[in-house]
Amino acid sequence: MKITSRYLLRAPGIIISVIIILAASLVLSCEGNDSMQGEVAFYTSAQALLNCGPFDVIVFIEGEEAGKISEPFTSLIPEDRPYCGDTITLTLEKEKGTYSYSAYGDCGANGIFWEGIFEIKPDECTMVYLSMDDIIVK
Repeated sequence: MKITSRYLLRAPGIIISVIIILAASLVLSCEGNDSMQGEVAFYTSAQALLNCGPFDVIVFIEGEEAGKISEPFTSLIPEDRPYCGDTITLTLEKEKGTYSYSAYGDCGANGIFWEGIFEIKPDECTMVYLSMDDIIVK
């Protein structure tokens, strides 16, 4: 088959059209792929307020150890609360849903405990403050 100059002149236009169609389909396929993940950040002032010396607060989610909080939140200004990823938080990425948590700190004869639930919403950060008011005495 003989290729004439008429076909060669059309080739760049066809290639550009194919590239545009592929790019558009890629963009459209990504738009329907909403994230189902969010973050949770745990923080506490317990290490600073209790007279136990330094200690970690170990956090469990659905019964599995998730990590620890080593540094206390020490600001007295409510607007200064930490954010997801802050060094004084335990920040985790989780799938959308509702989870139970418990936490333990090695302070006092029996330690200190917290329990509760939190909800993960896609592309959001849920802050969980382990308050002194919510400590469970065992």
